[in-house]
Amino acid sequence: MNKNNALLAAAFVVSMLAGASAQAGLLGDTVTTKLIINSDPTVEVVSTVGAGVEGSFFSSQIFDYSDFGFSIRSTNSFCGMGDCPVQGVVKLRLEGLNLGEPLTGVTFTTLLQGVSVGRGSDFVQFSWADQSIPGQTYISAQFVTGVPEPETYALMLAGLGLVGLAAARRR
Repeated sequence: MNKNNALLAAAFVVSMLAGASAQAGLLGDTVTTKLIINSDPTVEVVSTVGAGVEGSFFSSQIFDYSDFGFSIRSTNSFCGMGDCPVQGVVKLRLEGLNLGEPLTGVTFTTLLQGVSVGRGSDFVQFSWADQSIPGQTYISAQFVTGVPEPETYALMLAGLGLVGLAAARRR
């Protein structure tokens, strides 16, 4: 193998590494799951993300994190998170989401009406007017990341530099 072919092979490997961004995900991280009803922090659970469920509220609202997602289900149907006769605002806040890359979006499905989502660099918050909760998964979400880390840009530039060097040497 001559020098030019070796240089092209090295450039290819570096370019491939640059394309694969380091996605750490949530496994092994500590997250805080908060249930807030009418601005009062009702319940807060701190847990480590791993296999299986991470915790529950009232032993009936089970939340489960995956590497880049979250779901919450109810073990039975009931009238709502707050007191049944009083309609309030429910907020489900997930904090400490260190995904390895900036959180750029959240996609979610829900059986509830009027759910809005807010997010920051390390949290996601779902909000809705208190309503009947079905006895099944009622929010399922995927966290979206997409901005490469600085190391990714450095590897990409190194790869492009090697490709340019190899092209110049061929002439």
